[in-house]
Amino acid sequence: MEVIKHFIDSITEKGLVPNINLDRPNYVQPEDRIQFRAMRLLIILGKLTTNNGLSKEIIACVDFLLRNEHFQTKFILEYYAEKKIY
Repeated sequence: MEVIKHFIDSITEKGLVPNINLDRPNYVQPEDRIQFRAMRLLIILGKLTTNNGLSKEIIACVDFLLRNEHFQTKFILEYYAEKKIY
C-alpha cells in the first residue's frame, strides 16, 4: 500500500491529477462479428461437406478449432499421435 501512495504522491508533485475511469468501452471481440462467423461457416461448409451433409456437432467442433489456435495444435498432435506420417 505504501508503494501505491508513493506513486500517487509522485504524480501529484508533478502537477498531474490521478484519475481512474472504471467505465469500460464497448468492445466487440472479432469472433463475435457476424461477418467473421459467416466466413468461418463458409470455410467449413465449402471444405468439409459430404454427400450426406454435416452434423451440427462436426460444424461446431471445426468452428471451435478455427476460433482457438491453442486447441488446433493440441487436436492435431493428439489426432496424429499414433499414426505414421510418411
